[in-house]
Amino acid sequence: MQYRGVRRTTSLHWLALVATLTVAASLLVATGPEPVLTVTGDVPNPERYSLEQLQKLRVMKVTARDHDGTEAEYTGVAVEELLRRAGAPIGEKLRGPALAKAVVVHAADRYQAVFSLAELDSGMNDRPTLLAWSRNNERLTAAQGPLRLVVPSDKRQARWVRQVTAIEVVSLDRPAITNAAMVPPPSLVPSPSKQ
Repeated sequence: MQYRGVRRTTSLHWLALVATLTVAASLLVATGPEPVLTVTGDVPNPERYSLEQLQKLRVMKVTARDHDGTEAEYTGVAVEELLRRAGAPIGEKLRGPALAKAVVVHAADRYQAVFSLAELDSGMNDRPTLLAWSRNNERLTAAQGPLRLVVPSDKRQARWVRQVTAIEVVSLDRPAITNAAMVPPPSLVPSPSKQ
């Protein structure tokens, strides 16, 4: 009698363990891969991407000159594509107030680079800005990636952000400063000296 109870208890423990592992595995599958990039800010459809999701988008390759002067081929996705998916005004929608939008690219170490939205639009720029995950068909190093911004049109690589974590669209819709606004009021203007 006692032997049968021990066997039943052991079976229940195994059943509970299998059920727990099954639930844990389904939770891991449901959450998917860890996101490496967010596209946020003044966009109607903010996005979060894992590296695998980015690699399923339209892949582009660009050849650009590195900081040391050597040419390299980078593979990734155009930043314009990510902005379009988030609902940023790209293409024919890029006019009027949309021209007062900027894009801030954020790095893991808090480094930032700013672009006008127009700079990233292929209708206004011949060379696409790329969010790359490989250089010369090799994964980026940990110091560079997993994602790096490649700006082939820049003569210096100051905006080639390493370890990119976020792309943020911001509106610069403040009133413009005009020459009239910069002129001091008449009471503050010195009167001409009499000679």
